[in-house]
Amino acid sequence: MPQSNAKKIFIKYNLVFIGLVFLFILIIGYFFFVSPIYSETIARKKAGIEAKEKELQGQLVYLEELKELKAEYESVELADKEKLDLILPKEEEIPEIYILLDILARESGLDLTGVAASKKAVQNQVVVEEADGQTASGPTLSSSLGILEVTLSVSGGNYDKLKIFLNKIERNIRLLDISSITFNSTEAYAISLKTYFQLEPSQASQATGQTPEAGGDDT
Repeated sequence: MPQSNAKKIFIKYNLVFIGLVFLFILIIGYFFFVSPIYSETIARKKAGIEAKEKELQGQLVYLEELKELKAEYESVELADKEKLDLILPKEEEIPEIYILLDILARESGLDLTGVAASKKAVQNQVVVEEADGQTASGPTLSSSLGILEVTLSVSGGNYDKLKIFLNKIERNIRLLDISSITFNSTEAYAISLKTYFQLEPSQASQATGQTPEAGGDDT
């Protein structure tokens, strides 16, 4: 009987010992294998969440900037908007260009004998400037622009009258950039210039159009 009790006690202690060893192995395995993998997984998820939060924050900041720009533009006085439309019209206004050039030529003592214009779309960023080179009040315009390439012929004046005509072109409220001047004959000149207008995005991909040539007397 005592031998049987001793055997039971031995088996009981062996089971306890085996259980403790197994628990020890589980603890060691957790700290050396499971815990690092778990920590790494948590760190990756945390980093991913932080990256998403930063991206969202950036988008919110960008949205706020857009709202501020919109509010700034809408706060511009009507007079400034009308002035901007004079500098960069919302349409090409080709007939108005013909009339304008004829008036400037006559004021300079010259005759406008011919004028033609072709248009094309170009993506650009424009800072509107006054005729004296000062930056105009109001917002910067960044959009698709239309370019009118204008060629004209004038005659009936000397070089001094030509300089007056060119100065009037450069100082006109509508943007007119002179590209080249050619002396055809005595007191006759061919001038190439560019002017610009606001272009809707849907129009930016249209092909370049050519307008019919107009004489100076028809303007």
